[in-house]
Amino acid sequence: MKHKSYAILLAILLGGFGVHRFYIGQHRRGWWYAGFFWTLVPMIISWFDAARFSSMDYAEFNRRYNLGHELSKKFSDDEVLLAASFEKEREEKLLQEIEKLSSKEDVQQYLQQAKERGDYLPRLVYARANAILRDQPWIMSDSLDFDKKIS
Repeated sequence: MKHKSYAILLAILLGGFGVHRFYIGQHRRGWWYAGFFWTLVPMIISWFDAARFSSMDYAEFNRRYNLGHELSKKFSDDEVLLAASFEKEREEKLLQEIEKLSSKEDVQQYLQQAKERGDYLPRLVYARANAILRDQPWIMSDSLDFDKKIS
């Protein structure tokens, strides 16, 4: 897993050689930086890259360079990408964690910590957390089966 802070440091310190591009998996761009390092243009561009990385939040960085970037090389179909990112067991585990929290403040803190870590949380987990925070009834009750009709 690639870390945002490492990418920023590599862009600032060794960006002129394209090391940060190799690190985030963009090898073709990395070779361009390495090929033209003597012009100092890649070094200047890498400082802009560092600024862009630092302005991204962790979730966006993970979406671009961890989850989406690696999977898009392996799969081209959007349905396969979606299926790969939603693991039913993980979703159930996260829902159980949300249910165990005792107060709204704990749920809010859980979401904030996940955001700071850059963790990917499935939409169903966000929906359940928002229902708890807004004191709304939970329509999914104990069923995570989307094929089953809610009555």
